[in-house]
Amino acid sequence: MFLGQIRTLAKLGHLGHFPISLNVIIVVSTMAVTAHMLPNYTAANPAYMINPGLILTTASPPEGVAFQDQVVGLMQAVYSYGGAMLFVESMSEMRRPFDFCKANAFGSTSGLIAALLRGNIGIKVIDTNVLMDFFKVPSLGTKAGKVAWCEVVPVYWDIAFAIASAVA
Repeated sequence: MFLGQIRTLAKLGHLGHFPISLNVIIVVSTMAVTAHMLPNYTAANPAYMINPGLILTTASPPEGVAFQDQVVGLMQAVYSYGGAMLFVESMSEMRRPFDFCKANAFGSTSGLIAALLRGNIGIKVIDTNVLMDFFKVPSLGTKAGKVAWCEVVPVYWDIAFAIASAVA
């Protein structure tokens, strides 16, 4: 609600480039690290008795792999490349919990800026099409319009939060 008080998109334009650049950096660095790092055999050995060896790349499961292991592999791919897991339980199982916080910080920053941009447009559409027409709220260019903006932003985000909570 605090950041939603920014009225002009010109001021938000520079913020709009940040999450896109951040996402591109995350994707490129993830691909680079994945391409040049070996699997974590230290963690795989206690869980699955996997020792360092030849890495096979196949289009289908290798011979002798049970269906249960195929599902585990599929879920590992989903969790690895599907975005940051936001479950608190996963934090206790991680070897480096700070990695969990960094992933949430990057994702939260991108999401916050995207929500801010969309919210700004949403409030302007509601202001122009509903508030100015039906409730005779003054234009945003006037001092009274700026005061009305400050009052409408918290109401907009309260309604958005209520809808999002109901859907989730």
